[in-house]
Amino acid sequence: MDWRYFSKDKLKNDYYIKDQYFNLSQELGTSLMGSTFLEKISKFALVMIKPESFVYNKYFIALQEIQRHGFKPVYFIQKKLTRVECLELWRYQWSAASLLRTLISEKLMSYSESLIIIYEAPNNIEEFASTYLSKLKGPANESLRKEYHLRSILKPKNRMLNYIHISDEPIDVVREIGVLFEWDQQIGIYSALNHSKNTSNDELIKYIQSNNDNINKFNFSKDSYELLKEFKDDILLKSEKSLNNKEAISNIITQIDATLSNESKLDFSFFNNLKKLGLLKWNWELIFLATSFINYDSNKEKLISFDINKNSIEN
Repeated sequence: MDWRYFSKDKLKNDYYIKDQYFNLSQELGTSLMGSTFLEKISKFALVMIKPESFVYNKYFIALQEIQRHGFKPVYFIQKKLTRVECLELWRYQWSAASLLRTLISEKLMSYSESLIIIYEAPNNIEEFASTYLSKLKGPANESLRKEYHLRSILKPKNRMLNYIHISDEPIDVVREIGVLFEWDQQIGIYSALNHSKNTSNDELIKYIQSNNDNINKFNFSKDSYELLKEFKDDILLKSEKSLNNKEAISNIITQIDATLSNESKLDFSFFNNLKKLGLLKWNWELIFLATSFINYDSNKEKLISFDINKNSIEN
């Protein structure tokens, strides 16, 4: 198959043809769609509404914006990602992330369910459906975003709590179906895409509201600095009552104070010391603090750094 039907990036294709997630997914898709596979898959986009979207009640805004551009859901399912699925989904980007960011991402994505939706594009969109939506999402760099970008509208809490993931190109849609689903589920998905039976957005919203326990479950009126101060006060209170590892307590307080004064970031030792004290409990408060106050980058290049936002959508 001609890779240009899947991607505009030759390097990405060179990696993916050696990637068994992609190869198996492509084989299953082709076996069900035959010669129409390349043409059909370019009309679909994979969207993941991430766990924090439900906690901060942003999912409805995201779905409304996608619907406003004429996209219709064909397949959707709620799914809690495993650690391995999280690592494999972004395998070619993790080299640019700090190790702590990788760990926190695993905790975030596996803490509660994401909603995975495959959309069909309207007929008036000429480019790849996934590319169109990915451009609509907007660049990671806030200074480069336009007001109509999804990321501008959703107002992410930070670089990690950004609410939504969208596959860049058809080649990514195919690979991510391979990463996220067992082979029998993949057959069901490609069958649904082949017959292209749309679901209404209202049905999708009803499904979410009846199947999600995390909507509005976190007090998001407080900013990260206020929560970190409360976290520090809680540690000090517990240390007065029962905690006896004074060195671990001292190190935690020192790191929090340095972080609050913007002198440094939280590092692995902070979480290790919480573990020593029996206080490392992964809840939304800790995930919010961790994603707000760690170093994000490794200062290394991504294995694949194709920039989908070079040509932006005009609203």
